[in-house]
Amino acid sequence: MQARWALDPSGAKAVASVIPLGRLGRVEDMADACLLLMSERAAFILGTELIVDGGLMARP
Repeated sequence: MQARWALDPSGAKAVASVIPLGRLGRVEDMADACLLLMSERAAFILGTELIVDGGLMARP
């Protein structure tokens, strides 16, 4: 899905401009969230959503 931005840099900038973090998500962002949830550090996290979107859903 991220390969499309290489073909459309202006589209990538437009999308990134509405994300509060100011950049597009990377594969590593999702992988890091998955690794956290699979780790012992998340042993007490149950039944919740982890939204990995750079703050997009938190916008008013």
